[in-house]
Amino acid sequence: MSEPTIGPAGPEDIETVRTLLLAYQAEFGFGPCFQGFGDEVATLPGAYVPPLGALLLLRDRAGIAGCVALRPLPGRAAGIDGEIKRLYVRPSHRGQGAGRRLAMAVIEAARRAGYARVFLDTMDQMTEARALYASLGFREVPPYYDDPPSGVRCFVLELDDADAGNALARTG
Repeated sequence: MSEPTIGPAGPEDIETVRTLLLAYQAEFGFGPCFQGFGDEVATLPGAYVPPLGALLLLRDRAGIAGCVALRPLPGRAAGIDGEIKRLYVRPSHRGQGAGRRLAMAVIEAARRAGYARVFLDTMDQMTEARALYASLGFREVPPYYDDPPSGVRCFVLELDDADAGNALARTG
């Protein structure tokens, strides 16, 4: 992969983001009703707009290689809790640090947005993702929303936590 860059998605990128998210859905086998996924894809960028949201893309010479999103956590105090969603890297770009770069970029976006902490969920079969999140200082927590499907695990990162900041510095 050429030296990648990470930046915000523009209006011209939305169809490509939809394609990435649909690939994510197909790879991990969840339906369009899972966490409102179908509505989310149909209304992009939706809740992923600044100042409290972000839709970030990893680009290289060949195009868009991955994405990650940030939004205010529904049902929580505005500006306090954010939620990281849809970190996805095309299979051809995996194993090269792309996921880590996207995760670090979205954590920085959450800090700039003023969040005190960010939550995320992932599925049991996403072992590499769970290892990445642990290496960045996320800790597993009980579900932060009602009725999580079987096999979903939830994590939080305290953005003012010195240990989490040190983990990011060590991996950056």
